[in-house]
Amino acid sequence: MKTFTTLLFSITLCFAGVYDYPYLVHSKDNYEETIIDKQLMYNEFETIIRFEPIFFNPSTNIMTQESKVYLDEVKKVYEQYAHKTLFLSIIGHTDQVQTDIEKVNQSWWYPSYTNDLTQESSQKIALSYAQDTQKVLTDKGIPKNIMIIEQRSGFDNLYSTEIEEGRNSNYRAMVSLYVKKDLSADSDGDGVIDIKDKCPMTPQGHNVDDKGCSTILNLTVHYNVNSHMLREDSFSQLQKVLKFMKENKQFKVLLYGHASNEGTHLKNQILSEKRALSIRKYLIDEGIVSSRIATYGKSSSEPLFSNKTEEGREKNRRVEIKLY
Repeated sequence: MKTFTTLLFSITLCFAGVYDYPYLVHSKDNYEETIIDKQLMYNEFETIIRFEPIFFNPSTNIMTQESKVYLDEVKKVYEQYAHKTLFLSIIGHTDQVQTDIEKVNQSWWYPSYTNDLTQESSQKIALSYAQDTQKVLTDKGIPKNIMIIEQRSGFDNLYSTEIEEGRNSNYRAMVSLYVKKDLSADSDGDGVIDIKDKCPMTPQGHNVDDKGCSTILNLTVHYNVNSHMLREDSFSQLQKVLKFMKENKQFKVLLYGHASNEGTHLKNQILSEKRALSIRKYLIDEGIVSSRIATYGKSSSEPLFSNKTEEGREKNRRVEIKLY
């Protein structure tokens, strides 16, 4: 494989919108526009794997032997994810298509640079690269119905056009494997699906609330009106949290500060943050490292009780403590 190719492949955690579809000049550039073609743009993905370029000889338009062998690696990675919903994107490319003026200018400075590509021939060649790659992968057992075939002509040079090796290497196909995110997945097995789980990776055997947070030691600390100072009756609760965190160093804590609806939203936002930070400071002062503590201010947006009564407002002035 080319010596300047640095990675076998790279794995990236991604969401919708990373697919290459938007940069196609015209929809007709797609070899076959299908439902799964659209899904690559609008779905969420657990993983996207972008493979090393599949190179072609620009003189013969035949796939190099090294690239044919490398496609075995694509097959191996496919097999690792075959139990999931997958899409395989194959995009053909050529070197850039030169204008007549570019050919004249560059033939003067770079005699070996010029090529005979036209927009039409470039599209045809790039499409053939994608189709040839698809055939090899299909012959290796990867289902054709998960593949999307496209061409990008000479719009996306991957290598330098100032040296012959770089120009020749732009004749290629790019293969990417999209692993669709399972929206019903429950990674930690706590009964709350991942998209609703506010406390991922809950240890096995823990009971959880409807947000997926462990109920082993989830507590609420209350505050006086317009105050973020810890009350005396809060310390017995905080001692339980402190003791648990010192004995269970694998646990972290989420601190959600809340306010009643007196005052403006901004004022309540600041107050709710200060309330969460007051507990953070207490835990750090008692020896808990800061990396195990996360704080969030919720203003008055999540009342547990009616703010129409003083009793309800009092109960809404709180910090919720979630261990996970």
